[in-house]
Amino acid sequence: MVKGSHHTPEAKRLLSEASRRHMARPGMKERLSALAKVRMALVDQRGSKNPSWKGEDVGYKAMHARVAAVRGKPKRCEVCGTDDPGKRYEWANLTGRYDDPEDYKRMCARCHKRHDHIVGNLPTADTVSRIPVQTSGKWDSPSWDELIEDAHQQITRAEKRISDLRARIANLQNMKRGCA
Repeated sequence: MVKGSHHTPEAKRLLSEASRRHMARPGMKERLSALAKVRMALVDQRGSKNPSWKGEDVGYKAMHARVAAVRGKPKRCEVCGTDDPGKRYEWANLTGRYDDPEDYKRMCARCHKRHDHIVGNLPTADTVSRIPVQTSGKWDSPSWDELIEDAHQQITRAEKRISDLRARIANLQNMKRGCA
C-alpha cells in the first residue's frame, strides 16, 4: 500500500473479518502480548463499565464532562439560536437532575446566566459580599439597595417572560383547536 493512501470500506470490512477469524483460533488469546490484552480490556470502559465509576457521587465538573462525552461540545445556543464561533457555549442543567445527560440544554454563556437566575440559582447571603461590582471606575462590593433593585428588575423581566409564554400557549391552543 502506498504511503498516504487509504483502504476502501470493503477492504476494511475484509481485514476486520480476517482479524476476527484469526483471533478465534484456539490458543490465540493466550499468545497475546500484555499490551494487546490491556488494549482489548480498554475497548469499552465507558460509564458503569469503568472500575473507577462513581455513579451519582461525582462533582459538578464531572457531571458536565459526562454530558460533553455523551452529547458532544455545544456549538450553538438552543435558546437564542446564535452559533457565533466567537462566543462560549455551555451545557445548562434544566431541572437539577445533574446525573441525566438528557436534562441539559445547549446555551451561550449569556442565556445560561439568565436561565440560572430564572430558576433560582441566585447568590446566597454569604456570597453576596464577594460579588464585585464596578462603580465609578473601581471594583466595590454592591450595596444591599443595589442588590434588591437588581432582584426586582430580574423579577419584572421573569414576570414579563411568563406572561409572554402564557400568551404563546394560548395562541398555540387556539391554533390546535382550529386544526382539529
